[in-house]
Amino acid sequence: MGTILTTSLIIVAFIAFFTWAGMKAKSQHASFDKSDVISALNNLISDESTDHDEFDMFISWPINDPYLESIRQKVIKITSKYSKSVNRDISIEGVNEIKCLIYEIQNHI
Repeated sequence: MGTILTTSLIIVAFIAFFTWAGMKAKSQHASFDKSDVISALNNLISDESTDHDEFDMFISWPINDPYLESIRQKVIKITSKYSKSVNRDISIEGVNEIKCLIYEIQNHI
C-alpha cells in the first residue's frame, strides 16, 4: 500500500513539474521581442549553428506582439515551402527570404 502511494505521489509531482515548466516556457515565449525573434531566425540560417533549439522554441508557440506573431506565421510558411536541402535545414531560397524578414524586423518601427 505504501509503495502504491509513494509511486502515485511521484507521478503526480512529475506531471505537475512538467506542466509548470511548459507553462513558464510558453509565457516567456509569448513575450518575445524583436531581438529574440532576430536571434531565433539567425539561429536557423547560421552555418555555424549545430542545433536550432532557439528557432524551434520560436516556432512552437504564439507571440503576444501581433507584428512579431505575423512574422512567426510567415516563417512557418517559408520553412514549409523551402524545407531541407543538402547539408542544410532550409534551402538557399528560404535563407534569402528569412534574411529579408530579418531586415524588415530591424527596420520596423
